[in-house]
Amino acid sequence: MRFVFDVESNGLYGPGFAVGWVLMDHGNTVSTGFLRCPVDAEISPWVVENVIPYLEPENCKSSLDLRHKFWDAWMAAKALGATAWADCAFPVEVDALPALKTRGFWFQTEKTSEPGLHLLDRVDSALPTLFLCC
Repeated sequence: MRFVFDVESNGLYGPGFAVGWVLMDHGNTVSTGFLRCPVDAEISPWVVENVIPYLEPENCKSSLDLRHKFWDAWMAAKALGATAWADCAFPVEVDALPALKTRGFWFQTEKTSEPGLHLLDRVDSALPTLFLCC
C-alpha cells in the first residue's frame, strides 16, 4: 500500500497550509483525504493565483490542528501496512515533515541506491520510509 501525499505551502520555502493524500493498494484507491488551515501571513501572489483557487475550503483551525490530523491519517494508513510516497518532494514536503516535531517527531534523510529516490526515515521508526520520487 502507498500513502501518497502532497503539501501546499505559502511560497516554495514557506509554511505548509494544505495537504492532500490518497491511500493506494495495487493501483486501487482505498481512501483519500484533504486538510487545509488558514495562512498566518501575507499569501504569496503566485499561491493566490495558482494554488488557492483549486483547493477545497479550510477544514482545520490552525497549522497545528492540520499537522495533528495529518499525522493521525498517516498512522492509520501505516497500521494497514502503507509506505509514504511524495513526488518531487523537495523542498515543500521535506520541509513540512520536520514541522511535525511539534508532536515529538523528527526525521533524517539518506539517499538510496535507486536513482531519483531518497528515503526519509523517522529516527524512532513511526514513519519508517518515505519514498521521494524526484
